[in-house]
Amino acid sequence: MVAGRKSQRHLKPQKMELARLLRKAMDSGRRKPGDTLQGAAWTIPELAKEGIAEDTIKSQLGEKSKNDSGEKTPVRPNNIQPWLRALYAVEFASEDPASIGEKHAVKAFRGDHADEVMAIYNAWLAAGGHKPVDATSLQSWDKDWEPLGRFGFKRLAEFNIHDMVCVDSARRTWNLQFSMIFGEGFAMSGNKQILVNLRSARFVLGGGAWQFAPESNKYGKDGVGTYVSREANSFTFIRPLVDGFLRNVAVDGKGPQISIERDRSATDGPLNLQIEAALPDIDVKILEADGNHAEDSPEKHAVLRGILAEDRVREDAPGIFTIAERQMRLKA
Repeated sequence: MVAGRKSQRHLKPQKMELARLLRKAMDSGRRKPGDTLQGAAWTIPELAKEGIAEDTIKSQLGEKSKNDSGEKTPVRPNNIQPWLRALYAVEFASEDPASIGEKHAVKAFRGDHADEVMAIYNAWLAAGGHKPVDATSLQSWDKDWEPLGRFGFKRLAEFNIHDMVCVDSARRTWNLQFSMIFGEGFAMSGNKQILVNLRSARFVLGGGAWQFAPESNKYGKDGVGTYVSREANSFTFIRPLVDGFLRNVAVDGKGPQISIERDRSATDGPLNLQIEAALPDIDVKILEADGNHAEDSPEKHAVLRGILAEDRVREDAPGIFTIAERQMRLKA
């Protein structure tokens, strides 16, 4: 054993269980909705076309080669997302394994066999020596709040709530902890590919019935120092950047925390949590069929108004686009 590296031999039973569940899903023909082969067992070469190398699949299932003798311990995948994406069509906004965004994606999955998705994910965590996800604790705030709806341009921006705690019932004041998951958005226009990234974005408190509480003044950073300026009803995010574009705004789930309170001049109403971006902060690349592309395309306004509007990106004011939104109402 390499010095300083902790042995994981004790995790062999957990790795065996994970491999069993993955093999069972393959043999049961778990496939994406609409797949004409729904219910037909997967072969390893077929599954490899989904982005997992054949040798990797074999090692993660614990398959023995002709030179192996005795029982072979399966190799735990570093990333379980390709498996869940191929077998169950789980959508992930974050590519970071075991991130809070990934856990929320698993818990929020409402497709067929959601119980199997959770079982495989927890088996994967256990095979790495990690605690399982408590499906009820990830969204404990919904006992007080009623979700009304959400939208967002897939992979470009997603808003996840981790906790909402009432700290002053008289003022109706709540502490809200959340994370923002930013990535590269993708759409098609004929034979052209549209790639969209954000240089900065604003978190906006909308709806009119709620406002930032004075306590929010003391919150200015998450674990990596993410947002820097606060306006009357919004915070502006400018970091962390990867190649000049916004990426995840959370570290191990410890995202920004703010305080909100009911606006006493307004009647009770919904709480709208929005991510918006101004046109100059939205980068749009249009890839032609020949692979050439225009940097920060001058056509981007028309693209955002047209192509991306199909994914419910909304232009609320000239040049200001709402990229994602969560709506909820405090239960009576």
